[in-house]
Amino acid sequence: MDVVAYDAPFPDNSYKAGVRKFPKMIPTDANDDAVRYGLRAIEFWSNTWEGDSFMAIGMKDVVLGEPAMMALRSVIKGCPEPMKIAEAGHFVQEYGIEVAEQALAHFGLNR
Repeated sequence: MDVVAYDAPFPDNSYKAGVRKFPKMIPTDANDDAVRYGLRAIEFWSNTWEGDSFMAIGMKDVVLGEPAMMALRSVIKGCPEPMKIAEAGHFVQEYGIEVAEQALAHFGLNR
């Protein structure tokens, strides 16, 4: 799993303005509309959701690793114990086959 691939579309760092700006766009003010939408989403996932869920966590993800994902899991009604990928960081899709096979098994869609 090579993070170099994520740099490939950018000829140099001057093209990464959006990537650098994104973290500053995360709403933190309770009066921000995005915070209200987030609270509505929590309400939905906690009380209205009736479907089945599958979650995979990259255990080396320093931003959305186990603590953040377990907090998210706690608000998703009926969310089972997540798949924990010891070597994965933020990009669990790099473990696509492993994740897909476990997801298919979870949803009863084995090959």
